[in-house]
Amino acid sequence: MAIKLRKRDAVLLIGICIVCNLTLDLFYGDQPTSSSLPKSRRYLREGAEAETEAGFQSSRSLEFAAPNHHTAPVVYPWARDNLEPHGKIPDPSTETVLLWHVPKSGGSTAKAVYECLGVTLADRAGVSKQFGHKKDKEIEAFRVRRGPGGPVYVNVETRSKAGIMKAKRLGLIKSGLADLIFTSDPSFAIAHMYDKDHKGRVVGLFRHPVERLVSKFYYLQMAKWEKTYKPEWKDMSVLEFAVKENYDNDHMVKKLAGIALNETASEEDLLLAMRTVESRFIVGLTDQMEESIYRFNMVIGLDVSNEASQECMGQFFGPNGERRNANPHPHIDVGGLAWVALVTRNSLDVRLYNYILQLFDEQKELIELWAQSVVLKVPFNALPVPVKATQIEGEAEQTSQVLLDVRTLRRFSKSLLERRHRAQRASPFPH
Repeated sequence: MAIKLRKRDAVLLIGICIVCNLTLDLFYGDQPTSSSLPKSRRYLREGAEAETEAGFQSSRSLEFAAPNHHTAPVVYPWARDNLEPHGKIPDPSTETVLLWHVPKSGGSTAKAVYECLGVTLADRAGVSKQFGHKKDKEIEAFRVRRGPGGPVYVNVETRSKAGIMKAKRLGLIKSGLADLIFTSDPSFAIAHMYDKDHKGRVVGLFRHPVERLVSKFYYLQMAKWEKTYKPEWKDMSVLEFAVKENYDNDHMVKKLAGIALNETASEEDLLLAMRTVESRFIVGLTDQMEESIYRFNMVIGLDVSNEASQECMGQFFGPNGERRNANPHPHIDVGGLAWVALVTRNSLDVRLYNYILQLFDEQKELIELWAQSVVLKVPFNALPVPVKATQIEGEAEQTSQVLLDVRTLRRFSKSLLERRHRAQRASPFPH
């Protein structure tokens, strides 16, 4: 029997179907499949699925499973293949540590601390015009003489992709020159500079995503020296910035996923970010800076108990501690319109940050266990300068430098190795 529909009933039926479809989309979400993902994203996903065990076999379970401590970790391939897991004791004599510098999260202060300590750093300064090393064809470290001691740099920069690829060609990791590498692009840097024969460790400082973006908003209004200086933001409210001007949303999840900031991160990206940070990162918090630096020192293998190192630490911590690149600014009300707008647009980062807070508490016990076994070394500024300084004329001033070789920086390696073996025999960790 044929059923005749009036025009009004037909329109109503179509409307009901559309609403049903929208409801299903909201409930289940638009989950990506391997075929719909860009090539780079498919690689990350396929590599991650290869490390799954029971409970994470299907893409459906991978997308919806909540992180817990009873399931095998699922991590990005660049982390799985090139970073040491927490179950292995750090070995500062063979491992190079990378610090993920998340903008406006305390990275500049951490860098200033390690410059003061004389830790050998890989960062932008290594190719600064005033030092004359930008066109070097071989890897080397040099010490900038500014009074007693002074920063020590490797002649590469590890912020840009081009700089990272040059550092790879020059053999930064294989050289063993750098004690600490600073980068804003951890997935790219680790995937290209490290390998299975030269694995490393990662540390990072983290800040609530809303506080980070509010700090960025006020900082770029006055930071004339920055390429991203935004004087026009002075006439804008935080709410306007959040809704109209901010394109730096879910920054952390996107950086770990290796996708551009103008792309959209997914729940799957968040899950992989959580697992990767949990199993391969030592996390620090901007508002727990001193404790965070203590933990990073354990990973790097720094003994800061000597007088020179304590003097450096005293400059940044305690009642008169100094923060670098900090800009006092108004705070916004938690739960206000601007706060809600930023939280809504950074929901994945907020969830990752809350997970990092949990990890920070849990990793305290791990650090205490490591402290029983990690062999510490004296920072370079506590050692005498072994070679004659050379004069290099910069753009505005003359800067004295000391060129260092691997033997100079690692001259205690044999005794450290012997001490490490003795410590391992008494360690609670498997070898």
